[in-house]
Amino acid sequence: MDDTIRNNQQKLRFRQAAQNFANKAKNLSSVQEVVLCGSMASDDPYPQDLDLAVVLSDLDELPQLARFSRQMSSVTHAWEVFVFNTRRKYLGRICHKRECPGQRYCDAPDCGKTPHLYNIRGFRFDPAKFLSPELQILWNRNEVSVLLSWRKELNLKAPRVKSFETIHLKCWECGDRFIFEASEQKYFAKRGWEQPKRCPSCREKKWLGYMGIDPEWTWEDEGEEE
Repeated sequence: MDDTIRNNQQKLRFRQAAQNFANKAKNLSSVQEVVLCGSMASDDPYPQDLDLAVVLSDLDELPQLARFSRQMSSVTHAWEVFVFNTRRKYLGRICHKRECPGQRYCDAPDCGKTPHLYNIRGFRFDPAKFLSPELQILWNRNEVSVLLSWRKELNLKAPRVKSFETIHLKCWECGDRFIFEASEQKYFAKRGWEQPKRCPSCREKKWLGYMGIDPEWTWEDEGEEE
């Protein structure tokens, strides 16, 4: 399937999942607004995750909101729901686990402090960084958006979205040419990685070698007699 078609289909699935979440969340009286943020809001052609922000008047209905969030996992597990109160205070992000706290505590420094909310260790919320990209209001209970007003007061401008085009590379291992798709380029660039030196097949063989698995092994070998 063409890389562009695949990414357009993914954007459509992400958009539908986000809107379905907003349609459910708006029935909770504590929810004041639901905002689409991150790559989906900035019309990034290669979205790899789904980021949403929710403004709450109180935390009484947080379990229900967490349940609506987890339902997006039927479309993608790469979702994040960032929670704020009406005074613009960042409270954390919705935990992906059904029970919070569970039998085992997470690595999050505040795990279990507020059920269904967590923070990644070492993460510090930066309003300028979070609000700089475009924001799209999916639903708002009030005429004025808390997050859009905050963004406007900080006088933030959306950074330019870097574009990628599909290219062909030559494998250093087998010499074959392989396609390095635009979506993969974004994934590599986001993590600060260089272009792959090996084709997917040679990369898999190298990984299997690290794991001590014979690359030529098949399930048929399991039934062979010694």
